[in-house]
Amino acid sequence: MSRAVDSVRRFASAFRREVNWRRTFAVTLICLVLATQILFQPGIFEDYEIVDTLKAFLEYFAEALLIGLATLAAVTSVSALFPGEGFLRAATLAAAVALGVATGAAAGLAFRYGAGPYPNTLYIEGEMIRWMVLAGMVTLIDEIRRRERAAIDALHRLEVDRIAIEKQRVEARLQVMQAQIEPHFLFNTLATVKRLYRTDNTGGTRMLDSLMQYLRAALPRLREDEATLGDEVDLIGAYLDILRIRMGERLRYSMQVPSEARKVSFPSMMLITLVENAIKHGIAPSMDGGAIDVRVEFDGRRLQVDVADTGVGFKASSGSGIGLANIRARLTAIFGAGAELALFANEPRGVVARIVAPLRWAA
Repeated sequence: MSRAVDSVRRFASAFRREVNWRRTFAVTLICLVLATQILFQPGIFEDYEIVDTLKAFLEYFAEALLIGLATLAAVTSVSALFPGEGFLRAATLAAAVALGVATGAAAGLAFRYGAGPYPNTLYIEGEMIRWMVLAGMVTLIDEIRRRERAAIDALHRLEVDRIAIEKQRVEARLQVMQAQIEPHFLFNTLATVKRLYRTDNTGGTRMLDSLMQYLRAALPRLREDEATLGDEVDLIGAYLDILRIRMGERLRYSMQVPSEARKVSFPSMMLITLVENAIKHGIAPSMDGGAIDVRVEFDGRRLQVDVADTGVGFKASSGSGIGLANIRARLTAIFGAGAELALFANEPRGVVARIVAPLRWAA
């Protein structure tokens, strides 16, 4: 019952949308112009009184208007029921024109001639054919205009989508560049290197080596949309090495990446964004720090990459930040609906960020 009510409501809404004042005014104007043929008949003003002439004009206009409005209602009902394209819509539109003209003509004849006498059959058939041809032409013109508007709207939507995707790509690239060479990260790392060279030469040398490895891996990504999963793993390895020296025992990490998976194609800088997010929102706010675990699984069709942390959890990780939004936008742009980013609680604490995407091997 509820489905039937919903269908009726949708039909009524579409019907009201289609029967607008412009169409009603256009039909009225066409009928008014057609009714003026009464005024141009030879001897109309000489043989008949002006009152009779005006009465005949108004009666013919009323008859034409009944036919026009009946046809408009029938055609609009078809548009509301069959909004798409194809043979079914065309066939039902033709049937709607015939039904609308027949219904309107019957009502018009009853209004104009009352109880009779009615015109002969040949006259009625001629009028019906004339109205069907005219109504069919008007409906065809309106249908052509509707399709033209639909095509323009579709092109407009495609252009809007293209601009939106391009904007997302630019924003993602800016986010990538920010993640690649973030001033605070570089300055803090260099300051730590300087301090370690005064107190711990071995630690300073190790951090400088990790920084050089990180920059060597990050800088080429400025002009790349995709890399291999192995490249991304090497990048986050260097990044986490630097942070572990800075954070000490507060940060631990592990990576479970099958060697075969290193050749899989993967969007550049996406993995490190998840790691940075886990550090910033999970590990750093925790008094005890925590661990980062990167896990990769794949079969013949799907790739799954998890970045799990044991930080403070969803209290500080809402999942709606710019970095995660950019990841979702890039996944959609690259893979369409076949990829997703999901966040869920880790056990016993923390958050797991999971990317699932179609498996693609690097060229």
